[in-house]
Amino acid sequence: MRGWTEFRSHTWLCVVVAQATVWQAVWAGAVLVIGPGVADRHFGPAGWGALLGAQMAGAIAGGLLALRWQPSRAVAYGVALTGVSAALPLALGLAPNLALLVPVAFLVGAAMEQVGVAATVAVQDHIPPDRLARVASYQLLGATAAVPVGQTLAGPLATHLGDLPVLTGAAALIAASTLASMASPDVRNLRHRPADDPLAATARSQTCDQAR
Repeated sequence: MRGWTEFRSHTWLCVVVAQATVWQAVWAGAVLVIGPGVADRHFGPAGWGALLGAQMAGAIAGGLLALRWQPSRAVAYGVALTGVSAALPLALGLAPNLALLVPVAFLVGAAMEQVGVAATVAVQDHIPPDRLARVASYQLLGATAAVPVGQTLAGPLATHLGDLPVLTGAAALIAASTLASMASPDVRNLRHRPADDPLAATARSQTCDQAR
């Protein structure tokens, strides 16, 4: 129970995981289930592959940026950038053409890679090393538990409502969850610990040791 107690004692972490839960459900359903069907009707499997390739290229660019720059308020930065991902389901619904979707997918990939790095840095900064693995397990559970729900509901919703309402609704949910998360002062005000901070330095050292 030490991990659960530690997890729920950090309001910013609970908010971030709640946002991630919404995002994962929406993304898994709207983009990964409905998206390929939209691609088949408008630009085909090759176009869908180009879109996914652009997203991965963006993720690489986002990772390279993360190597060189780290914001002082990593959590707020990551939470805000999650809102960028709303652009992809919105574009799939309103303007499903590759000329728009490929650059949008690149930007979304770059943004979401930054989100992942920001969340990882914040957890390593603010969670004691002896509880890091337990807290990370709750974080992972919260972020992935809703994926099958989103995947299960997406098809029936699209069948009854149509692709456009589901995709635009998905974009609206991402935007709403982002705004709700940014409303938390704990999210907005949490700062990156400096390199010489004992807790942050110890956590990073332990994480590097485990990786080796």
